[in-house]
Amino acid sequence: MADKPYTAHYIAGTHWDREWYQPFQDYRMRLVQVMDKVLNVLESDDRFTAFHADGQMRLIEDYLEIRPENRQRIAHLAQGGRLMLGPWYVLPDEMLVSGEALIRNLIVGHRLARTFGVEAMKFGYLCDEFGHISQMPQILANFDIGAALVGRGTNEHSHPAHFVWQSPDGSRVLAYKLQDAGGYGAFTFATRVRGSLSAPDLDDKLRALVEYEKSRTKIGLIMLIDALDHYPILAEAPDLLLRMSMLFPDVSFVHSTLPQYADAMRKHEAEMPVFAGELRDTARGKGGYLYLISNCLSARYPIKQANDANQTLLERWAEPYLAWANLVGARHLPPTYLDRAWDFTLLNHPHDSICGCSLDQVHKDMMYRFDQARLIGEGVVSSALRTLIPDQQTKLDNADSFQVALAQAEPYARRETIAFDIVFPSNWPYRFREGFIGEEKNSFRLYDDDGNEIPYQLLSVQRNRTMTKARPDSLVDIVKCDVCRVAAEVHLPPLGHTTLEVRPADGPTRVWGTLRTGPLSAENEYLKVSINPNGTLRLMDKTSGGMFDQLLTFADDGEVGDGWFHIAPISDEVISSAAAPCDVGVLADGPLMVTFRLRTRMQVPCAFDWQAGRRSDKRRDLVITSDVTLKKGASALHVKTVVDNCVKDHRLRVLLPTNLRSDTWWVDLPFDLIERRIALDPLCVNDKELAVPEKNMLAIAAVAEKRCGLAFVSAGGLHEAATLDDEVRTLAITLLRGFHRPVATDGQPGGQILGQHTFTYAIAPFGGPDDLSRLLSLRDRLATDVRLRQTDSGFGVTQRVASLLRIEPEEVRLSALKPAADGRGLILRLYNPLARDTTANVAMGVALKGIVATHASEEDDGHMLPLQGNTFAVAVPAKKIISLRLLV
Repeated sequence: MADKPYTAHYIAGTHWDREWYQPFQDYRMRLVQVMDKVLNVLESDDRFTAFHADGQMRLIEDYLEIRPENRQRIAHLAQGGRLMLGPWYVLPDEMLVSGEALIRNLIVGHRLARTFGVEAMKFGYLCDEFGHISQMPQILANFDIGAALVGRGTNEHSHPAHFVWQSPDGSRVLAYKLQDAGGYGAFTFATRVRGSLSAPDLDDKLRALVEYEKSRTKIGLIMLIDALDHYPILAEAPDLLLRMSMLFPDVSFVHSTLPQYADAMRKHEAEMPVFAGELRDTARGKGGYLYLISNCLSARYPIKQANDANQTLLERWAEPYLAWANLVGARHLPPTYLDRAWDFTLLNHPHDSICGCSLDQVHKDMMYRFDQARLIGEGVVSSALRTLIPDQQTKLDNADSFQVALAQAEPYARRETIAFDIVFPSNWPYRFREGFIGEEKNSFRLYDDDGNEIPYQLLSVQRNRTMTKARPDSLVDIVKCDVCRVAAEVHLPPLGHTTLEVRPADGPTRVWGTLRTGPLSAENEYLKVSINPNGTLRLMDKTSGGMFDQLLTFADDGEVGDGWFHIAPISDEVISSAAAPCDVGVLADGPLMVTFRLRTRMQVPCAFDWQAGRRSDKRRDLVITSDVTLKKGASALHVKTVVDNCVKDHRLRVLLPTNLRSDTWWVDLPFDLIERRIALDPLCVNDKELAVPEKNMLAIAAVAEKRCGLAFVSAGGLHEAATLDDEVRTLAITLLRGFHRPVATDGQPGGQILGQHTFTYAIAPFGGPDDLSRLLSLRDRLATDVRLRQTDSGFGVTQRVASLLRIEPEEVRLSALKPAADGRGLILRLYNPLARDTTANVAMGVALKGIVATHASEEDDGHMLPLQGNTFAVAVPAKKIISLRLLV
């Protein structure tokens, strides 16, 4: 056998989309039947070596919820190497979830596998993801996974069957590339999809499959993968392999596993080419499997928005603040709350779920899970802040004074103009009014922790609001309040809070000045902005001298695609807001903040006319309201765009012409910042799958010259961006797509996402490629914002300024600060997305006993870091993810 030039490994499994063209419960009824048969076959036929449970533990958990009596059967087969479990919890999309979520997914998958008495399968099963991110090899390597299986995002003409896949930090895995035509079901197609085992042409199909795989391999290894969507186990596989050994005397056939295949590949690593970075090529040639499927990035915006908000809530607020509160408080909040919230969140990360390309019922179910995760996370944060900032800790001199704590989640000190609410009792006696009949205003002054008065700008007042205040040991208080929204320039300590004291004042309290320089223009230390007659913006970066015009143009075109693909009608009409009417109002006008409200009305077709084959002749006003804010000390414009989506079958984009000379553009990915070419490959013009300019981003899309750039930075929910190959290098960000027909239906309304949608983002000039780290700071500040905690009247807090974690420099980014899964201290995860090495200087606000280097898997490598008091330094090489265990 060893002398034969080829060895073919038969890999048995099934790919299980948990929800897609059927809801989860319908799929699970099929799953139970499939898994019943898997167990019966494995137990009755020792010749059937092994079966793969799709690389995800949730398949097993879903099955055992219905068949709990079979847990021991599964454990016995797994311990015997017959049933391959993990490494994932769910098979995730890679483009639309955070890097931290990918790590948690693997952590949960490994933990669940251990409950069956085995380690998770050490193989990166990525069979159906819509492309692959640049840092996936490094993430896998953190779990001691040295090989992966990939498909979409690669082509046979460019990627051989076996290659080395390298992350930008140098981490490597051996990769097996699925064939273009049959993908992870190549063997299934040959034997079962278009025929049967008794078909007269079966031998011919097997010959064609094996000969084709022989032509793809350069190292003598062949994979015969039998794991198509929702297919049952092929009980006849052992007999079929014997039959094939007679057909191919030059091939050794092995009923194998993916780890065994990885071991075989490892012997030939030196013969494999190296491919670095992301894998996201559109499909070049044959077959129905390989499509990259680019435009699910913009399908069903609300689920993307909910996912980003939940990830931020759990990663940046709930986990670090729970850990802090448990270290200093008398009450202990179980970290298992967060396990439950992560479970709800991760269940929404399979690609057919988070990509927005499934039935309406599927996405309705997702929103319930997101709601549960959000409610748990918000409860944890509120409880933690109550511990850290009590209602009644120390008495103030004035019984009507109180304190407002502003907390931030970023581990970097910052001074920034913040808008926040102050809640007064409705009977607050200190008031004044302008003239004789003007509105009453509350008279108060703000003071920082050193007793210095802080000027503030009053933005709005809401009277007689009904509010509740939870008390840990009593009934909830229901009170009437007045809410004053103010803007103030505040110094925020790193990952902590500062406290402002609100004191009553006698007589008027006003602030003078304005950032406005004219009726439709404003200026601060860094930016000049003016509004054009059509509602677009003209922006000058005073630091670089960069001038940008016609920013905030909107473009609306037709949509006849689905959740997967944006497809423009043959007879399309693209409508621009460049000549649309726009009303301009001023919402805030003062020395700390100016907000212009731009109300643009675009007359667009009501829908696509399927009979006429063009966008409808009937028109409707698509109203787009954008609040554009310039703050004192801000180097970016903050924008909140509200779209009242009242039309169907369309795509809406916001356009930012950069007028920069560049052939490349930048985006952020999980744990990375990458540079992409703007121009599409002209050789792709007649490919099977249309190459499109739209690509994935986490939140940042930027174009830069050497010392000048312009970036779009999203607060969350927006993941599809393009830089158009035009003369002005326009950044084009998809806000929403409305489509009428999910797969396997004649049409459902949910994909049209009718109703009101809010998009929060920044338009940020910057100093070119060397200044990209500033965009990361802006991204995370937008996403995390600040949170408030207010004491009772007459009371304050003892520690008015507190910080849990400080990291310097800011180019080192925080990914996680969380209680360790095994209870031994905290896990701190940092990463460096830039292409230059650096050192992180870290200070903790709690006592440390030691620092142990660990992996993302939370398995220590035994290396202790030097510790000086509660501070330490750690090298963070270019593009590296660093995990540490903090012993407290």
